[in-house]
Order: sequence, then structure tokens, then C-alpha cells
Amino acid sequence: MARFVIVNGIGDTVVAFRGALVRDLVARGHEVIVSTPRPVERSAESVEDEVRALGAQCVFSPLDRTG
Repeated sequence: MARFVIVNGIGDTVVAFRGALVRDLVARGHEVIVSTPRPVERSAESVEDEVRALGAQCVFSPLDRTG
């Protein structure tokens, strides 16, 4: 089993853009941590719930996608 950290620059779209990858890695028995900034247009709880439903851990980290 390997550990993967997936870093996404936009918190609102992490599941839409990386969900299939996360699901596949978890299905193969890997530990997955998704790191993303707090969402702007959605609640952080809803994003965290969706990531957990995929079988991964969600970590909100300060990240400015423009620099």
C-alpha cells in the first residue's frame, strides 16, 4: 500500500476534477489524502464529506492558486 497526497488548487472543484482518481486509488488499497484550500462557493463541510465518502482524508491548507 502506498500513500498519495493529491493537491488541488481550488477547493470548490476538488471532487469534480480529482474524484475519479481518488476513488480508483482507494479501490486499489492505497491511502489517499486530498489537500485543498477552503472552498469559496461551497461549505467546507460539504467538500470534506464528499472526499470522505470517496474513502480519502481531506486536509484544508492555505494555498493561493494564483501565486
